[in-house]
Amino acid sequence: MSQFSHEPGADAAWLSAGRGMPPALSWGFFTDAPLIALGVAREGGRTLAADAGGGLYLLDPAGRIEHLQRGLKDLSALAFADSGAAAAAAFGADTLGWIEPDLKVKWRQSMPATITAVAVDPHGRHAAVALSNGDVTVYTNRRKKLARFTALRPLDHLRFLATRPLLVGAADRGLIASYDLRGRQELDVKTWANCGDLAVTGDGTRMAVAAFNLGVQRFDGEGRVRDTLSTGGSPAKVALAFRGWGPLAVATLEHELFRLNAAGEVDWAAPAPGAIAGLALDAPGRQMTVGFETGRVVRLEFFTDG
Repeated sequence: MSQFSHEPGADAAWLSAGRGMPPALSWGFFTDAPLIALGVAREGGRTLAADAGGGLYLLDPAGRIEHLQRGLKDLSALAFADSGAAAAAAFGADTLGWIEPDLKVKWRQSMPATITAVAVDPHGRHAAVALSNGDVTVYTNRRKKLARFTALRPLDHLRFLATRPLLVGAADRGLIASYDLRGRQELDVKTWANCGDLAVTGDGTRMAVAAFNLGVQRFDGEGRVRDTLSTGGSPAKVALAFRGWGPLAVATLEHELFRLNAAGEVDWAAPAPGAIAGLALDAPGRQMTVGFETGRVVRLEFFTDG
Protein backbone atom coordinates (compact mmCIF):
# COMPACT_ATOMS: atom_id res chain seq x y z
CA MET A 1 0.00 0.00 0.00
CA SER A 2 1.41 3.37 -0.96
CA GLN A 3 2.20 5.86 1.78
CA PHE A 4 1.71 8.78 -0.61
CA SER A 5 -0.88 11.42 0.15
CA HIS A 6 -2.05 14.54 -1.63
CA GLU A 7 -1.84 16.35 1.72
CA PRO A 8 0.73 19.17 1.97
CA GLY A 9 3.95 18.06 3.64
CA ALA A 10 3.34 14.34 3.03
CA ASP A 11 6.69 13.98 1.23
CA ALA A 12 8.69 15.60 4.02
CA ALA A 13 8.34 12.58 6.32
CA TRP A 14 9.96 10.00 4.06
CA LEU A 15 12.58 12.40 2.70
CA SER A 16 13.87 13.08 6.21
CA ALA A 17 13.38 9.54 7.56
CA GLY A 18 16.71 8.21 6.29
CA ARG A 19 20.32 9.10 6.87
CA GLY A 20 22.40 11.96 5.52
CA MET A 21 21.28 15.46 4.56
CA PRO A 22 17.81 15.14 3.01
CA PRO A 23 17.13 16.82 -0.32
CA ALA A 24 14.57 19.53 -0.88
CA LEU A 25 11.39 18.70 -2.76
CA SER A 26 11.38 20.85 -5.92
CA TRP A 27 7.98 19.61 -7.08
CA GLY A 28 5.60 16.68 -7.02
CA PHE A 29 3.02 15.41 -9.49
CA PHE A 30 0.45 12.61 -9.68
CA THR A 31 -0.46 10.82 -12.90
CA ASP A 32 -4.07 9.71 -13.24
CA ALA A 33 -3.18 6.00 -13.24
CA PRO A 34 -0.20 3.85 -12.17
CA LEU A 35 3.09 4.95 -13.74
CA ILE A 36 4.59 2.66 -16.37
CA ALA A 37 7.45 4.76 -17.81
CA LEU A 38 9.45 7.91 -17.00
CA GLY A 39 12.00 9.94 -18.96
CA VAL A 40 13.87 13.16 -18.16
CA ALA A 41 15.55 15.53 -20.63
CA ARG A 42 18.96 16.35 -19.16
CA GLU A 43 18.92 19.60 -21.15
CA GLY A 44 16.17 21.84 -19.83
CA GLY A 45 14.80 19.44 -17.24
CA ARG A 46 11.49 18.45 -18.81
CA THR A 47 9.91 15.18 -17.66
CA LEU A 48 7.91 12.72 -19.73
CA ALA A 49 5.65 10.28 -17.88
CA ALA A 50 3.28 7.59 -19.14
CA ASP A 51 0.58 5.91 -17.09
CA ALA A 52 -1.36 2.66 -17.39
CA GLY A 53 -4.54 4.52 -18.32
CA GLY A 54 -3.08 5.75 -21.60
CA GLY A 55 -2.01 9.17 -20.34
CA LEU A 56 1.24 10.77 -21.54
CA TYR A 57 2.39 13.88 -19.65
CA LEU A 58 5.11 16.36 -20.58
CA LEU A 59 6.03 18.38 -17.50
CA ASP A 60 8.04 21.59 -17.60
CA PRO A 61 11.08 22.06 -15.29
CA ALA A 62 8.75 23.22 -12.50
CA GLY A 63 6.59 20.08 -12.72
CA ARG A 64 3.65 21.74 -14.48
CA ILE A 65 1.82 20.12 -17.39
CA GLU A 66 3.11 21.48 -20.71
CA HIS A 67 1.39 18.91 -22.94
CA LEU A 68 -1.02 16.07 -22.23
CA GLN A 69 -2.06 13.21 -24.51
CA ARG A 70 -4.65 10.58 -23.67
CA GLY A 71 -5.72 7.34 -25.28
CA LEU A 72 -2.27 5.68 -25.61
CA LYS A 73 -3.32 2.62 -23.63
CA ASP A 74 -0.93 0.28 -25.42
CA LEU A 75 2.23 2.28 -24.63
CA SER A 76 4.58 -0.06 -22.74
CA ALA A 77 8.06 1.54 -22.74
CA LEU A 78 9.54 4.99 -23.27
CA ALA A 79 12.85 6.73 -24.02
CA PHE A 80 13.14 10.54 -23.93
CA ALA A 81 15.81 12.56 -25.76
CA ASP A 82 18.18 14.62 -23.60
CA SER A 83 17.18 17.66 -25.66
CA GLY A 84 13.47 17.02 -25.10
CA ALA A 85 13.00 17.10 -28.89
CA ALA A 86 11.41 13.66 -29.24
CA ALA A 87 10.72 10.31 -27.64
CA ALA A 88 10.78 6.71 -28.78
CA ALA A 89 8.17 4.32 -27.40
CA ALA A 90 7.08 0.72 -27.52
CA PHE A 91 3.38 0.16 -28.15
CA GLY A 92 2.16 -3.23 -27.05
CA ALA A 93 4.66 -6.04 -27.50
CA ASP A 94 5.97 -5.39 -30.99
CA THR A 95 5.43 -1.83 -32.29
CA LEU A 96 7.96 1.01 -32.23
CA GLY A 97 6.62 4.57 -32.22
CA TRP A 98 8.08 8.04 -32.63
CA ILE A 99 6.60 10.78 -30.42
CA GLU A 100 6.94 14.49 -31.24
CA PRO A 101 7.38 17.28 -28.62
CA ASP A 102 3.62 17.96 -28.67
CA LEU A 103 3.14 14.25 -27.73
CA LYS A 104 1.57 13.31 -31.03
CA VAL A 105 2.65 9.94 -32.43
CA LYS A 106 4.30 10.73 -35.77
CA TRP A 107 4.68 7.11 -36.89
CA ARG A 108 4.51 3.49 -35.79
CA GLN A 109 6.51 0.57 -37.12
CA SER A 110 5.65 -3.09 -36.52
CA MET A 111 8.51 -5.36 -35.43
CA PRO A 112 9.02 -9.07 -36.26
CA ALA A 113 9.56 -10.01 -32.60
CA THR A 114 8.88 -8.75 -29.08
CA ILE A 115 10.51 -5.43 -28.15
CA THR A 116 12.92 -5.74 -25.22
CA ALA A 117 14.34 -2.17 -25.15
CA VAL A 118 14.03 1.19 -26.90
CA ALA A 119 16.37 4.18 -27.03
CA VAL A 120 16.43 7.64 -28.61
CA ASP A 121 19.57 9.64 -29.28
CA PRO A 122 20.18 12.77 -27.14
CA HIS A 123 19.29 15.14 -29.99
CA GLY A 124 16.05 13.37 -30.91
CA ARG A 125 17.11 12.31 -34.41
CA HIS A 126 17.33 8.52 -34.20
CA ALA A 127 15.52 5.69 -32.43
CA ALA A 128 16.87 2.23 -31.69
CA VAL A 129 14.86 -0.87 -30.85
CA ALA A 130 16.11 -4.20 -29.47
CA LEU A 131 14.10 -7.38 -30.01
CA SER A 132 13.75 -10.75 -28.29
CA ASN A 133 15.43 -12.47 -31.25
CA GLY A 134 18.60 -10.41 -30.68
CA ASP A 135 18.08 -7.99 -33.55
CA VAL A 136 18.73 -4.27 -33.06
CA THR A 137 17.46 -1.75 -35.61
CA VAL A 138 18.20 1.97 -35.82
CA TYR A 139 15.72 4.33 -37.50
CA THR A 140 15.85 8.00 -38.34
CA ASN A 141 13.10 10.30 -37.09
CA ARG A 142 11.52 9.90 -40.56
CA ARG A 143 11.29 6.11 -40.16
CA LYS A 144 14.18 5.40 -42.51
CA LYS A 145 16.07 2.25 -41.51
CA LEU A 146 19.67 3.25 -40.82
CA ALA A 147 21.15 0.00 -39.51
CA ARG A 148 20.25 -3.49 -38.43
CA PHE A 149 22.44 -5.98 -36.60
CA THR A 150 22.20 -8.92 -34.22
CA ALA A 151 23.57 -8.84 -30.68
CA LEU A 152 25.11 -11.88 -29.00
CA ARG A 153 22.06 -12.05 -26.73
CA PRO A 154 18.80 -10.09 -26.71
CA LEU A 155 19.44 -6.68 -25.15
CA ASP A 156 17.22 -5.71 -22.21
CA HIS A 157 18.70 -2.19 -21.92
CA LEU A 158 19.80 0.21 -24.65
CA ARG A 159 21.38 3.69 -24.46
CA PHE A 160 22.75 6.21 -26.98
CA LEU A 161 25.86 8.23 -26.17
CA ALA A 162 25.71 12.00 -26.53
CA THR A 163 29.20 12.77 -27.81
CA ARG A 164 29.55 10.16 -30.57
CA PRO A 165 27.20 7.86 -32.54
CA LEU A 166 27.39 4.79 -30.35
CA LEU A 167 24.83 2.49 -28.73
CA VAL A 168 25.51 0.72 -25.43
CA GLY A 169 23.38 -2.27 -24.48
CA ALA A 170 23.14 -4.80 -21.68
CA ALA A 171 21.67 -8.28 -21.61
CA ASP A 172 20.83 -10.85 -18.97
CA ARG A 173 23.74 -12.58 -17.25
CA GLY A 174 25.91 -9.50 -17.45
CA LEU A 175 26.70 -8.92 -21.11
CA ILE A 176 27.55 -5.28 -21.90
CA ALA A 177 28.24 -4.37 -25.51
CA SER A 178 28.54 -1.24 -27.65
CA TYR A 179 27.88 -0.76 -31.35
CA ASP A 180 28.29 2.02 -33.87
CA LEU A 181 25.31 2.99 -35.98
CA ARG A 182 26.34 0.51 -38.67
CA GLY A 183 26.24 -2.34 -36.17
CA ARG A 184 29.98 -2.81 -35.72
CA GLN A 185 30.69 -3.97 -32.18
CA GLU A 186 33.29 -2.03 -30.19
CA LEU A 187 32.83 -3.29 -26.63
CA ASP A 188 32.16 -6.81 -25.35
CA VAL A 189 32.13 -7.21 -21.55
CA LYS A 190 30.92 -10.30 -19.70
CA THR A 191 30.26 -9.73 -16.00
CA TRP A 192 28.22 -12.91 -15.27
CA ALA A 193 25.72 -10.94 -13.19
CA ASN A 194 22.07 -10.29 -13.97
CA CYS A 195 21.40 -6.70 -14.97
CA GLY A 196 18.41 -4.79 -13.61
CA ASP A 197 19.38 -1.47 -15.18
CA LEU A 198 22.12 0.21 -17.18
CA ALA A 199 23.32 3.82 -16.91
CA VAL A 200 25.91 5.47 -19.14
CA THR A 201 27.45 8.94 -18.99
CA GLY A 202 26.94 11.16 -22.01
CA ASP A 203 30.48 10.61 -23.28
CA GLY A 204 30.50 6.89 -22.49
CA THR A 205 33.58 7.07 -20.26
CA ARG A 206 31.65 5.66 -17.30
CA MET A 207 28.97 2.98 -17.04
CA ALA A 208 27.04 1.52 -14.12
CA VAL A 209 24.96 -1.64 -13.84
CA ALA A 210 22.38 -2.44 -11.16
CA ALA A 211 23.36 -6.06 -10.51
CA PHE A 212 20.77 -6.94 -7.85
CA ASN A 213 22.43 -8.93 -5.02
CA LEU A 214 25.94 -8.08 -6.30
CA GLY A 215 25.37 -4.34 -5.85
CA VAL A 216 26.14 -1.60 -8.37
CA GLN A 217 29.10 -2.31 -10.64
CA ARG A 218 30.91 0.66 -12.19
CA PHE A 219 32.98 0.40 -15.38
CA ASP A 220 35.20 2.73 -17.35
CA GLY A 221 34.70 3.36 -21.05
CA GLU A 222 36.86 0.35 -21.95
CA GLY A 223 34.63 -2.00 -19.98
CA ARG A 224 37.00 -2.49 -17.05
CA VAL A 225 35.36 -2.92 -13.64
CA ARG A 226 36.35 -0.02 -11.40
CA ASP A 227 34.44 -0.93 -8.28
CA THR A 228 31.33 -2.58 -6.88
CA LEU A 229 29.15 -0.52 -4.55
CA SER A 230 26.92 -2.04 -1.90
CA THR A 231 23.73 -0.37 -0.74
CA GLY A 232 22.71 -3.18 1.57
CA GLY A 233 19.80 -4.17 -0.65
CA SER A 234 19.22 -5.35 -4.22
CA PRO A 235 19.81 -2.46 -6.66
CA ALA A 236 17.30 -2.57 -9.51
CA LYS A 237 17.64 0.94 -10.98
CA VAL A 238 20.65 3.22 -11.37
CA ALA A 239 21.21 6.69 -12.84
CA LEU A 240 24.41 8.64 -13.53
CA ALA A 241 25.30 12.30 -14.02
CA PHE A 242 26.29 13.37 -17.53
CA ARG A 243 30.06 12.92 -17.33
CA GLY A 244 32.93 11.56 -15.28
CA TRP A 245 32.86 10.06 -11.83
CA GLY A 246 29.93 12.16 -10.72
CA PRO A 247 27.16 11.27 -8.29
CA LEU A 248 24.78 8.40 -8.91
CA ALA A 249 21.26 7.47 -7.81
CA VAL A 250 20.20 3.94 -6.89
CA ALA A 251 16.81 2.37 -6.17
CA THR A 252 16.47 -1.13 -4.71
CA LEU A 253 13.88 -3.87 -4.84
CA GLU A 254 13.39 -3.27 -1.12
CA HIS A 255 11.99 0.22 -1.93
CA GLU A 256 15.06 2.11 -0.74
CA LEU A 257 16.46 5.16 -2.47
CA PHE A 258 20.12 6.30 -2.41
CA ARG A 259 22.29 9.12 -3.65
CA LEU A 260 25.98 8.25 -3.73
CA ASN A 261 28.88 10.61 -4.36
CA ALA A 262 31.62 10.09 -6.94
CA ALA A 263 33.64 8.04 -4.45
CA GLY A 264 30.71 5.64 -4.03
CA GLU A 265 29.87 6.83 -0.51
CA VAL A 266 26.23 7.27 0.50
CA ASP A 267 25.27 10.96 0.75
CA TRP A 268 21.63 10.21 1.50
CA ALA A 269 19.45 7.15 1.85
CA ALA A 270 15.80 6.78 2.76
CA PRO A 271 13.04 4.17 2.70
CA ALA A 272 10.83 5.11 -0.24
CA PRO A 273 7.04 5.03 0.18
CA GLY A 274 6.48 2.58 -2.67
CA ALA A 275 7.93 0.64 -5.59
CA ILE A 276 10.05 2.81 -7.91
CA ALA A 277 9.21 2.69 -11.62
CA GLY A 278 11.65 5.33 -12.90
CA LEU A 279 14.82 7.10 -11.78
CA ALA A 280 16.87 9.87 -13.41
CA LEU A 281 19.57 12.44 -12.64
CA ASP A 282 20.16 15.77 -14.34
CA ALA A 283 23.51 16.49 -16.02
CA PRO A 284 25.37 17.70 -12.87
CA GLY A 285 23.69 15.07 -10.68
CA ARG A 286 22.12 17.55 -8.28
CA GLN A 287 18.49 16.91 -9.27
CA MET A 288 16.97 13.46 -8.91
CA THR A 289 13.62 12.64 -10.49
CA VAL A 290 11.82 9.63 -9.03
CA GLY A 291 8.68 8.01 -10.41
CA PHE A 292 6.71 5.57 -8.27
CA GLU A 293 4.40 2.87 -9.54
CA THR A 294 1.54 4.60 -7.74
CA GLY A 295 1.79 7.51 -10.19
CA ARG A 296 3.64 9.88 -7.90
CA VAL A 297 6.56 11.71 -9.56
CA VAL A 298 8.88 13.93 -7.52
CA ARG A 299 11.96 16.00 -8.25
CA LEU A 300 14.51 16.27 -5.45
CA GLU A 301 17.21 18.92 -5.17
CA PHE A 302 20.50 18.08 -3.42
CA PHE A 303 22.81 20.66 -1.89
CA THR A 304 26.15 19.04 -2.70
CA ASP A 305 27.66 18.28 -6.11
CA GLY A 306 28.70 14.81 -5.03
